[in-house]
Amino acid sequence: MLLFAFQAWNFYIQKKLSQSNTSLKSALDNQQLLLKEQVENRQYTSQKRFDLEVEIYKELFNSLITASDDFSALMPLLDTSFPDEKSKKKEMTNRWKIFTDSFNTFSKVRRAYAPFYAEEVRLTLNEISDCMMDQGKYFRYMHFMPDMKPFAQKHWSDIDQNNKNVRLLVNKATKQVSNHMKSKI
Repeated sequence: MLLFAFQAWNFYIQKKLSQSNTSLKSALDNQQLLLKEQVENRQYTSQKRFDLEVEIYKELFNSLITASDDFSALMPLLDTSFPDEKSKKKEMTNRWKIFTDSFNTFSKVRRAYAPFYAEEVRLTLNEISDCMMDQGKYFRYMHFMPDMKPFAQKHWSDIDQNNKNVRLLVNKATKQVSNHMKSKI
């Protein structure tokens, strides 16, 4: 009788353990499925964030390169000579319009996406913007404000330095963004 009770007890314990194992296995399977979904969701989110950053930087650099090219054409070191003051004024007005349009586009893009840029990139972009605005001031002095032309001529070294700085800063921003994006891969 004791043997029968022991066997019944053993059978009962085995059945409970089997049910417990099945229940535990089911809970672990559910947990594993949940974790897998979370990992896939994070990978999807990370990929979407990366894709968004790529698009933002593409738009930024398109506007930056256009503004930089127009900036360089604004006050080239070797400028053409003009047959008369009227044709010179017309050319300078055209350069100014082209530059301000591209600079304004760059500025809007730069400010609109500022929360997405790495801090070092944002600071470099601000430096570029400052140099371009400074150069714009000298351009206006030279070509549209006759009373200020002597002041601008005295600061020709600043004008030359702005040209160099913008080229260097565009290269710096390019390298910063490249390194930032490579670190994401």
